[in-house]
Amino acid sequence: MSVTTQSLIADLLKRNYRDVMVDSIYQDTTLFDLIPVFNGDVSGESVRHAVELTRSHGGGARSAGEFLPVDYPEAFQQSTVELKRFYYTLSLDGFVLENFKKGPGSFVDYLSLRMQNAQRDAANQLNRICHMDGTGVVALCNGAQTNVGSSGSPLTLKHVHGYTFGALQFLEEGDGIAIIDGATDAVKATARIDTLNWENQQITLKDGKLVSVANGDKIVFGDSHSNSFEKEAAGLRALIANTGTVQGIPCASYRRWRSTIIDKTAAPVPYDWTHVTRVVSSCMYKGSASPQSVVLLMHPAMLEEHQRLVDPDIRYEATDFKLNKGLEVPTFSVLGKKVAIRDTILMGYQEIVALNTNELERLELAPMDFDDRGGEIKAVQGKDAAYAFLKYYFAIAAKTLNHFARFDGIQVDTEYVKVLQETS
Repeated sequence: MSVTTQSLIADLLKRNYRDVMVDSIYQDTTLFDLIPVFNGDVSGESVRHAVELTRSHGGGARSAGEFLPVDYPEAFQQSTVELKRFYYTLSLDGFVLENFKKGPGSFVDYLSLRMQNAQRDAANQLNRICHMDGTGVVALCNGAQTNVGSSGSPLTLKHVHGYTFGALQFLEEGDGIAIIDGATDAVKATARIDTLNWENQQITLKDGKLVSVANGDKIVFGDSHSNSFEKEAAGLRALIANTGTVQGIPCASYRRWRSTIIDKTAAPVPYDWTHVTRVVSSCMYKGSASPQSVVLLMHPAMLEEHQRLVDPDIRYEATDFKLNKGLEVPTFSVLGKKVAIRDTILMGYQEIVALNTNELERLELAPMDFDDRGGEIKAVQGKDAAYAFLKYYFAIAAKTLNHFARFDGIQVDTEYVKVLQETS
């Protein structure tokens, strides 16, 4: 590929596609239009700021002549959030260049389709990351299995959230994956997925790839060069927590640094209006900065379960709330407040999440953009192709954890989940 051709393609990407592609990715990533952007300066990859963990303890009744109440200094502590890099690679192969030679019309038409496909895929991956825990684990191996993965010997998986079905929620044919040892975190093998069997929660791997796995070995995205394990930004699965350490602060030390988690996964329960009331009230009545900013997140199967069992219900209004995108979404009337619902297939099937979005911040080291170091896109030596890299350094941070809640383990129609996932 000539230097002139590279320069022309690079200029076209930057001039005609950058703004449209980046804006559409932001718009299609569910949480990005809900979570406020941090308005301070971000410098470096570690962002530190104060979070409120206890009351000030500066109040109390006193008799005449007594010492005044003392405001203890440890009401606030410093939290640490690590910004993570998100890259999306767009390959412009020989077919692109052939169209380039035929004239601008056919080239631009084909490139527009490639960019549209890349935008959808990048938005899907960012959505997934925003809902996961930062480890990048998308499935787990179900039981010890020897020499599995070839087209004749499938690899059986289980859902990363512990559900009894739907282990393939985050996987597609053609995905490059790495299998990580569940005990040592060492890479056991890398491969590409050949086929998926949703019903039996199994995958086969391309090129007759064989591997032996143990129960609980982790599936992450990766290839022969690297993998995504523990390199992704921490999302809602990491922030909605009542155990462990979040943003460098242990949940066990402070009541305000714990979310409400109602866990029924061991014995899932039927859907009931009470589940919604509980998670919303958990976010609303804890000194929240803006209780009107509570939003419910759920998988479409959960919303369908609500409509199937509760409609017609005066507490439910099908189209009473408009997003800034102009889309209409349902709202629930909970405890006298209208609570908007956002549904996404990246949520767990059997969970409801309630967020006070004003207690979250989206940190950005730099806006999403094409990586143009050196001024040009990258040509790979020895290959008739060029690669453009979409780059984004970001993280999601919490100001307090007790304004988030999650209800795990609600029964849904598994057949409906299958239909949604197999066609999404």
